[in-house]
Amino acid sequence: MDNKFKSGEYKSRFAGKDYEYKIFIPSFINKPFEWNNIKIPLLLEEA
Repeated sequence: MDNKFKSGEYKSRFAGKDYEYKIFIPSFINKPFEWNNIKIPLLLEEA
């Protein structure tokens, strides 16, 4: 999975679909993998 943060956007491939959604990234977050685990449930709620 490509864990890249760009201009407040996070792109993640999940369940065969490409999701792109806006996120706020505090400066202390340096673990994209853990952050992605947090965002997946929120992403599913919005889908």
